[in-house]
Amino acid sequence: MKAYFQTLLLLVALATFILISNSAYAQIHVDSSNDVAIGSTNSNSSKLRIYNNSNIYTLRAQNYYSTSGTKYGINNYVSSAGTGTKQGFRNYTYQNSSSSSYSYGIYNRLYPYGTGRGYGIYNYLYTNSTSTGVKYGIYSYIRNSGTGTRYGIYSSIAGASGYAGYFIGNVYVSGTVISTSDRHAKEDVKQLDNALALVNQIEGKTYRFKNDAERGLPTGQQYGFIAQELEQIVPELVEEVKAPGTPVDDELTEEEIAEGEVDEIKTTAETTFKSVNYIGMIPILVEAIKEQQELIEQQQVEIEALKAAIRK
Repeated sequence: MKAYFQTLLLLVALATFILISNSAYAQIHVDSSNDVAIGSTNSNSSKLRIYNNSNIYTLRAQNYYSTSGTKYGINNYVSSAGTGTKQGFRNYTYQNSSSSSYSYGIYNRLYPYGTGRGYGIYNYLYTNSTSTGVKYGIYSYIRNSGTGTRYGIYSSIAGASGYAGYFIGNVYVSGTVISTSDRHAKEDVKQLDNALALVNQIEGKTYRFKNDAERGLPTGQQYGFIAQELEQIVPELVEEVKAPGTPVDDELTEEEIAEGEVDEIKTTAETTFKSVNYIGMIPILVEAIKEQQELIEQQQVEIEALKAAIRK
C-alpha cells in the first residue's frame, strides 16, 4: 500500500512539473479562482481561455460515438438570474483588408442522408406571458460601407422542389419586391391576346379568413379571388402549396436543459392548400385595359361618324 501511494505521489508531482513548473511545457495554467488558461497564464476573467497563435484550430471537437441516441458536437447552456445581457454564443471574425479569401462568421454543413427531418439551423425563441420588448428569431444586419453587393439573407433551393422562403404571418418590405423578367431568361414569348375576355370571367370577392393560428392568416375583410374558381380560367396562376407542420411546444425543464437533453422537435401534420399568383394577374389586367381602350376609341369614332351623319 505504501508503494502505491508513493507511486501516485510521484505521478502527481511529475504532472505538476510538466504542466506548471517547467516553462518549456507550461501550457495549462490554473489560477486561485480555478480559472483555466491554455497557451497563456492569463485566464482573462474566463473559466476557460484558449490562446492560439500557432495552429489552424483553436478548439476542435470531434464526436464519433456510435449510438442511436442524440449526439452533440458542442452543448452550450447559459442560465442566469441576473439582468445583464446573455449570449449563448458570441463570435467575432475579422478578415485582413489585404485578404481576398472567403470569410465566414458561422460555417455550417449538414448531411441528413436518412429519412428523418434535417435542419441546417434550427432556432427556437420562447417568450412567456410576462415578457416584454421586441424579440427577433433571426436578426441580420449589414453595415453598408465599401463596394460590392450585400445580401442580408441568401436562401437557395435550386434544383429541388420546395420554397426558398416560407413565412407564416405578415411580411414587410421597406424597399421593392422584384422578380426575374430579363428577356434573355425567357423563351417561347408570345403576345397575350383576348385578355379582356379572361378578365370578364374572373370574379373578385370579399371574404374573411377562418381563424387558423397555425397558418397565421390575416384578420379582417380581405379582397381577392377564390383559387379554385381562378384555376378554371387561368390555371397557371394557381399553385398547390405544401405547408410544413408547425412546431409543437414541448418544453424541457431547466434541469433537463442543463444536462444537455434535447426534446424531439415535434410538429403538426403537413397540409396542402391552393394559392394565387396575384402578381401574375398584372399583365392580364394591363392587356385587358388596352383592349378595352381600343374598343372605346372605336366606339368613339363610330359616335362621331353618326353625329356627322345627323348634322347633314
